[in-house]
Amino acid sequence: MNNSTMKLILLFFVTIVSGLDKLCMNCKYFKKDIFTPSKYAQCKKFLIIDKNVNYLIDGKRKEETKNMYYCSTARSFDNLCGEDGTGYESKK
Repeated sequence: MNNSTMKLILLFFVTIVSGLDKLCMNCKYFKKDIFTPSKYAQCKKFLIIDKNVNYLIDGKRKEETKNMYYCSTARSFDNLCGEDGTGYESKK
């Protein structure tokens, strides 16, 4: 193999490996228990906060609830993590 072919192959592998760095399972916000399939893992970075303002209507106060988006949802929207993994932080 000549030198330019080797450079092209090396560039290809570097591109593939750098794309795998931002996998949700390697992120510190990744949350999955032992019984949950990976496709239902959740992201602790992006919370869904329900402030429960119904007390303004019926007078019954309830605590606000905090839920997490599924990782698949967070990676589907650019205002969350997006396909490029803008919210990704390594577990290191």
